[in-house]
Amino acid sequence: MWRPARRAGHPLPAAMLAGLPRVRSAEAALASLSVLPPLLLLLAARGAWLLLLSLLDGGPRTSRWEVVLLQLAAARALAGLPVEECAICSERTAALLLRENGCGHRCCARCWWSWLRVNASTMERSVRSTRRYTLHCWGCTSRLDRRLVLHYAPRSLVCTLQRLAHREELIRRTPANARWVDCQSAECVGVGYEDSHSATVMCFQCELQWPSRRGWPQRTQRWLAEVAATLQAALLRASDGSRPCPHCGMRIKKVGGCPMMRCTICQNSFRWGPWWNSVHGVIEEHAPTRRERRSGGWL
Repeated sequence: MWRPARRAGHPLPAAMLAGLPRVRSAEAALASLSVLPPLLLLLAARGAWLLLLSLLDGGPRTSRWEVVLLQLAAARALAGLPVEECAICSERTAALLLRENGCGHRCCARCWWSWLRVNASTMERSVRSTRRYTLHCWGCTSRLDRRLVLHYAPRSLVCTLQRLAHREELIRRTPANARWVDCQSAECVGVGYEDSHSATVMCFQCELQWPSRRGWPQRTQRWLAEVAATLQAALLRASDGSRPCPHCGMRIKKVGGCPMMRCTICQNSFRWGPWWNSVHGVIEEHAPTRRERRSGGWL
């Protein structure tokens, strides 16, 4: 005599399996529906879709008779409920089984599952690239309810949304003496805290570490790099005797004469100092006269 056994990871509770009668065939299963308690029928109606979706998603294997019993029990429990047509698959099903988004669009659980499974990879790329929740409804541009995604989406998309929620929580809990920065990994949506004391920043999700830009060692290194670049540019200018115009950057070479100069490109005056050019201390009367440039040459 056959009786459904509880396997490891079975989605149904033990009380529901214990209430099923002993049956030999599908005809006996149909006859046994009359003795099922109403509470068991309601529980079977709720668990039928979860069981079928878990089977399609690679869940635990279930015998054919268990699926038949659940389908028959769900049909009996939903027979007296209002019926509505799904907006996607056009199948008439109980209105209780339709799931509605915040914008008003609704469809059956199977269509929600199929639509999210087909677009899961695109949604994951969108969330990772923008690092925000950018999922929209299938019928309009309204935001998709997170509860629907967490309930019907594949496991990979659900994990991505959970990491995104963790990111938002970390941003809300940023300390007052630090700031949050995005992880430098393109595949990660995590953040790290950057302050003026730590030399490195670590992502709280993938644990990737990179040098901080606010720590005092980094500030000192940047200052030394700027000083070295300035000295190198000064040595380069001193080698050929030319200096850039402080207004437009045009390289000018001076051979004797008054320190009051005027650039031939931008026509702005400046002072040729002992070490660098400056716009301070300019005497316009001593600077060369301004010349207007026209097509074909100077006037």
